[in-house]
Amino acid sequence: MLKYNACITRDPNFLDFTPDFGQYESILGIKMCNDLQRVVFSVEGINRLIGAVIAAPTKTPVPALEQLLEHSIGEAAFEDSAKKATGRMVRQAIEKVGGTWVRSGAKAPATSRYNRGSVYSLD
Repeated sequence: MLKYNACITRDPNFLDFTPDFGQYESILGIKMCNDLQRVVFSVEGINRLIGAVIAAPTKTPVPALEQLLEHSIGEAAFEDSAKKATGRMVRQAIEKVGGTWVRSGAKAPATSRYNRGSVYSLD
């Protein structure tokens, strides 16, 4: 169950969007996948991702969601499979708003719970 709902309003650009959870739906369960997507595809989540890509185009934007994930879902959002599922959804979100994948393996900041992630550009 989501703990924090203040910013968890689905972004209007994603109302009809169904993410592809891939293997993570069976690994994490549909409830966790739905909780993650509610955060990633929320107005606040999309704004944080776009802002992170613009502000630091050589860094992975996933850490921008950490605080929101922690307040909304808790520690379960940072288990390995959940982090991978979040990264998968982040890619889908950024591509949906017109961004493109640049490369993978970018180091996350030392203070982040994520080790590495992909880099994107918004042209």
